[in-house]
Amino acid sequence: MTTPLRVLIVEDNPDDAELMVLRLVEEGFRPQWQLVGTEAEYLAALEPPPDLILADWRLPHFSGLRALQLLRQRGLDIPFVIVSGSIGEEAAVDAMRQGAYDYVLKDRPARLGLAVRHALEEKRIRQERQQTEEALRAALETANQSRRVLLGVLEDQKQAQEALAAERNLLRTLIDNLPDAIYVKDTAGRFLAANTAVTRLMGAAKPDELLGKTDFDFYPQNLAAQFLADEQTVIRTGRPLINREEPLMDMATGGQGWLSTTKVPLRDGQGQVVGLVGIGRDITERRQLEERLNTIHALGQKLVLTRDMAEIAQSVVDAAQQVLRFPICGLWLVDEEQNRLVLWAHTLGPQAPEIPSLPLDGERGITVAVARSGQPITLPDVSQDPRYVNGGTATRSELCVPLKVAGRVIGVLNAESEHLDAFGPGDRQLMEALADATAIALENARLLEAVTTHREELQRLSAQLMHAQEEERKHISQELHDEIGQSLTAIRINVATMKEQLPAEASPTVREQLEETLMLADETLERVREMSRSLRPSMLDDVGLPFALRWHVNRYARRVDLEVALEMVGLEERLPPEVETVLYRLVQEALNNIAKHAQASQVHIRLERHNGTVYASIEDNGRGFDMQSLARRKPAERGIGLLGMRERVASVGGRFRIHSSPGQGTRVSAEIPLPATPAP
Repeated sequence: MTTPLRVLIVEDNPDDAELMVLRLVEEGFRPQWQLVGTEAEYLAALEPPPDLILADWRLPHFSGLRALQLLRQRGLDIPFVIVSGSIGEEAAVDAMRQGAYDYVLKDRPARLGLAVRHALEEKRIRQERQQTEEALRAALETANQSRRVLLGVLEDQKQAQEALAAERNLLRTLIDNLPDAIYVKDTAGRFLAANTAVTRLMGAAKPDELLGKTDFDFYPQNLAAQFLADEQTVIRTGRPLINREEPLMDMATGGQGWLSTTKVPLRDGQGQVVGLVGIGRDITERRQLEERLNTIHALGQKLVLTRDMAEIAQSVVDAAQQVLRFPICGLWLVDEEQNRLVLWAHTLGPQAPEIPSLPLDGERGITVAVARSGQPITLPDVSQDPRYVNGGTATRSELCVPLKVAGRVIGVLNAESEHLDAFGPGDRQLMEALADATAIALENARLLEAVTTHREELQRLSAQLMHAQEEERKHISQELHDEIGQSLTAIRINVATMKEQLPAEASPTVREQLEETLMLADETLERVREMSRSLRPSMLDDVGLPFALRWHVNRYARRVDLEVALEMVGLEERLPPEVETVLYRLVQEALNNIAKHAQASQVHIRLERHNGTVYASIEDNGRGFDMQSLARRKPAERGIGLLGMRERVASVGGRFRIHSSPGQGTRVSAEIPLPATPAP
């Protein structure tokens, strides 16, 4: 059965308003709603007052804060819930202080139903408490008036006593049948009166057993002392204590819970405080619901950091069993390739599920129906629904909710019970909250897995590209050295021979041209050799990294007029070829960057092998740069050199770092683990 609800929506987007209404319908309400977007429309819509106000925080010509202030100015007690996509935490806290009950983000609409139910329940509690207090005051006033009238007017004392007894009996019946705990105490905390609800909580047989006694006669000393301290504050200050949430101990059953207590001073005819009246309402169920929601929220934050989807799935069904106390739970995920709903986790223990998957295009399975419709389903009696498929359990009722990401169903979370009609609205709200947290965690894990796979593939391709680059450099270097170098050498020999064989009468011009040709051949041959060594120094392959680096550093220092210190420790044995290549290119690229940008006078290079790892650092005393400014740039704007160094180091499983600050120089470092040497 749906609950009628008159709703005033303060919103400038009709689509968002309709989504709110649809969510309320899904939560079991039958809303009659009105949409306003300006202050004038809002004020007009407050007559007659609606049951609920849902307000966006920012509108073009109005605001949720202004709407809340207008509501307070008129003294209207209407639940006010903010539904916004842009409210910050500080603004939300301020709104709660101003009188808003709760706030819901538009991208998390699942909380709307729970927030509305809590707001309406809080209003109902306030109204019932107010009615109780008014009834109590009216009854007391009636009793006092009756006493005055009876004592002043009635001459027959017997009739006066009978009338007074009737009044007291009426008041006693009224108070005893109220669900709230109501009591009266004197200034010393002794009970003067108590209704049946208080008597039951204290573990007494009848109200008279409480008279003249205090909380210390029934409750543990620490709890009784806390109650007495609150009461003495009310008596001393004359100010009431409103809606204090405090621990509840049911002395009759030994159960523990929570009580929302109001304590108001009791005054005599001269206005002096002579005691207090207390009214308490059991809010244990609401507090338990909030605690479970908080537990689900904490679980969601933990699951977001989990990358294993199977671990997430099992954690969720375990939480559904332990926190929500659903004995049989399952988490199903959509397999789009197979077009099936697959059971990823369950709480059946070692018992293997009889139905591990269901076709999404079939007509059987409540979980399939939820996956296709995207709407939750509650079955009070599964035997009455032909879609239900028995998985080998004694199920009598079932609750299924979808797992959604951006409106797309990725799976289903279901719970089953051996009892009929075992799941209520609160269970569904908790299940939906758990489903929301689960969907986010699963999607996050899927994206992380995709990103990791993509990154690994990119690193593999990058390593292949660098390997191909080095091979091509090596090939071109060899071609320059062997083919072109030999050809140039042959040309030089031929020209020299021609010069020697010229007859004495040959023209001087011819001799000069041959001499220039020899010089040009020598210069070209040296340039070819230099290009060959720059592309891939043969000594890197022939004699190893230390010799190649010393040759390169010495040549670099002469060319750029820098003081370069090279230190190598533990490199007596050859490193794997790919590691030697990466380290050589790392030093080469770092020195190139220093020459272009650093304006340095000194460079220190250190390579060390220690405990199966090679550590490399290249540090200069140049002008440095702002690391934060570099981090804010797009990857394409950070320089190919740095990106190349990082990718080269990553290709051999290493870590690359760069440290710099303006005026403090720059330090480039890398750590490369060496492959384990197989045992002999």
